[in-house]
Amino acid sequence: MTFTLIGERLTTHRESFQKIVFERDGTAAIREARRQQRAGATHLDFNTGAGGEKEIDEMRWALETVVPALDSATGVVIDTQSIECLSEALTLLAGRRHTIVNAIAYDALQTRETLALAARHQAGVIAIVAGGAAAPRSCDERMNRAVQLQRQMNEAGIPDERQYFDPQLVPLAYDTWQPKAVLETATELRRRFPRAHVLAGLSNVSFQLPNRKLLHRTFLPMLLASGVNGLILDPCDKDLRQTLITARALLGQDEFLTTYLETNA
Repeated sequence: MTFTLIGERLTTHRESFQKIVFERDGTAAIREARRQQRAGATHLDFNTGAGGEKEIDEMRWALETVVPALDSATGVVIDTQSIECLSEALTLLAGRRHTIVNAIAYDALQTRETLALAARHQAGVIAIVAGGAAAPRSCDERMNRAVQLQRQMNEAGIPDERQYFDPQLVPLAYDTWQPKAVLETATELRRRFPRAHVLAGLSNVSFQLPNRKLLHRTFLPMLLASGVNGLILDPCDKDLRQTLITARALLGQDEFLTTYLETNA
């Protein structure tokens, strides 16, 4: 199964990218996207989460500016909670291969509308298996939610190969048992849904803690060993990228050690 590496830097939650979008600096936006491509990102996450027409306008500009400059094999992830923004974005992408919608979760109406759009545009879907007022915390609770979401995706016409389950990392600072629960959930997701993908947003684990990069580098190999085959992270973090390459080599996920030898020549 292919490994999915989603670059997280094209979001207006980052002040530097927010400034790029505000100033409509196309050269800087393309440069940022290509940096992530060169660092090994298979997909780029686009998030202009201001809400309303502003979010739609900024998403439209970002996609129209950056996507034509991308390698055709680079996937696009549309990260929005707005059905209107998602519809506009998927229409602009016009069935581009390797497009993924981020995300469906616990809102029933939004889930139905999102899945209908994803199926119509043949996009993949990230399904978050924790969240909402009564957020699942244990492996069993997360898996119960995953089974529900998997049934909904199948009924909507999203095949297993385009399903991306996200156990959702709760920050270690909030609950010290959560990283272990996520690892257990990833293992069970891989067992129950072997043709689907298991994805994790790595930076969540370190929120509001010191030495965040050390936490990322330590937890990343654990996630891979538990069955995760997709990550959302900053691919331009050289130490983190090296950890990823080394962990995949040690887990037998780098055929003939090609990537490891290339990066350590």
